[in-house]
This record gives sequence, C-alpha cells and structure tokens, in this order.
Amino acid sequence: MTKNVSTAETQNLSQPLQDLLDFVKFLNIFRSIRRVIWFKGTRGRERDGEHCFQLALVAWFLNERMKLGMDLLRLISVALVHDLVETYAGDTSCLPDLSGRIRTLSKATKQEREEASLRRIEFQWGSKIPSILEAIREYEAQETEASRFLKALDKLVSVINIYQDNGRTLKKLHTLFEPWDAYKRPHMARHLVIKELYEELRVILMMRKDLYYSPTVA
Repeated sequence: MTKNVSTAETQNLSQPLQDLLDFVKFLNIFRSIRRVIWFKGTRGRERDGEHCFQLALVAWFLNERMKLGMDLLRLISVALVHDLVETYAGDTSCLPDLSGRIRTLSKATKQEREEASLRRIEFQWGSKIPSILEAIREYEAQETEASRFLKALDKLVSVINIYQDNGRTLKKLHTLFEPWDAYKRPHMARHLVIKELYEELRVILMMRKDLYYSPTVA
C-alpha cells in the first residue's frame, strides 16, 4: 500500500528541496502525456517525455554528423522543453480522428490551450527557472535557427517513427499519404537540411502503399 505524504512530513523541508519535489511532480505529469504516435517495439502510444528525449538526441546526432555548427547546449535545451506546454494543454495530433478508436484534442483550440498552459508554467516556475521559459518561448517564436531546425526535425522524427513501425499509426487513424504529406512537408521546409532529408525519404514513402490506411483492408 502506498503511503500518503502528510503535511507534517513536509512542513519543515527547506525551500530548495520542496521546489525539487514539486518540479519532479510537474515533470511526471508532463512525461505521462500520451501522443497519437505508436513506434516500433511498443504496444502503447508514445509519451511526451520519450518524444522530447528522442528529439534532443536526434538533434545532437544531426548537428554533429552533418557539421551544422549549432550551439549544442542550446539545441538540446530547447528540444527538451519544446513540448512542455503540453503538461496542461495535452497533445494535439495533426492526424484526423476518423477511426473512432482514438479521441484527439481539437486543433481549433490548440493555441488557446497552449497559451494558458504557458501562463500556468510561468506562474509556477518563471521566478525559479526563467531559462526554461526562455527556451520554450524561443521554440514558439521560431526566430532562431535552432528553433526552426527543431520544429522541422520534430515532424521528420515522427515520420521516421511511423515509417519504421510499418505505418501502424496511419492505419489506426485511417490516414492516407496525401493529407499526411500535405501537413508534414511544409513544416519540414523550415530548415533546408531537414527538407532535403525528408524529400529523400519521401520517395520511399510514396512507394510504400502498405504504410497507409486502405478501406479495402479489414
């Protein structure tokens, strides 16, 4: 049986320890958020914490492998917090909810929900860790190379995950190639390196008809 933490147990804690406990609790909420993406080797859907971790490492890999010259600390910092607003806003899928099996949040309310979440995060943590708020805002503003690179890479990584999982996500959500590509492609054009990588992969994606939903397949 799990023991409940009493007020008496925590009332004499130092402020730094109390803040640490609260921040870990906050992060556990964030990393439990499910995305509408399945990936190879798992039965359940991807979670936000897994996604941000993967994006940070892939950004690190490409920055070094392709000698992009971006500041590594900044790149990883922004990658790790780029979806932190989803702690209270939830994940909004770009894929249509046609199957009835997965209920997704409305894209129409995405901006409103995420702005409200950012205000809540700022109220909770802005005075204690302002650099995290700065990194979130950098990503949202899309005014730096790192933020544009990560925005484009975010879309490419999800495409690669779906491709390597043989299209399970697309089949579950009854998604065809054309609307999927129409949404993803402009986002990946934000950064030339990502655009070129996607265009190369896109040739394969167009040939792999088995990756997408087919109404004729039960």
